[in-house]
Amino acid sequence: HTSLHGYVRSPGLRLHVDVDRIVRGNVIDWNVFLNELSEVEVRTRAYFSLAIAVDFLGTPIPHAVLAKLRPAEWRRNLFVRLIEHRIVLSEGVSGLRFPDMLALDIATSESSPPKWLWRVLVPPSDWVRERYHIGDKPAGKAELHWKRAKHLIQNRGF
Repeated sequence: HTSLHGYVRSPGLRLHVDVDRIVRGNVIDWNVFLNELSEVEVRTRAYFSLAIAVDFLGTPIPHAVLAKLRPAEWRRNLFVRLIEHRIVLSEGVSGLRFPDMLALDIATSESSPPKWLWRVLVPPSDWVRERYHIGDKPAGKAELHWKRAKHLIQNRGF
């Protein structure tokens, strides 16, 4: 969930405190946790949420768990560059700009950058139908993506 807030947007530090509370207040089967992360393809996003909780709050997450989730060096470097001056504890920081948010999404994705770009440009049809409330009416892929593009243009973004 912290990743959906760009790790730094409102409600900010509370999100990391929530991670800390969950870990400290529950007995966690870390193997089940790791398997579930893999199934829903959020290992990298989870790694950064857990790593922030460990670094800022001393959250007792096993090193072996972080090691299994640890993403590629380029992803970690990009992530750190993007948020090191935008952390909620910094004064006068307005948060991530739109290009930064895209780069953050690439850094935390499970996909390679080309696959990430393709998924952004041509997301799954079911997701488009649900996100843009197109309904169950049979629509070809081209029609769905045309309606999405029209919506994005009319509303100047997502």
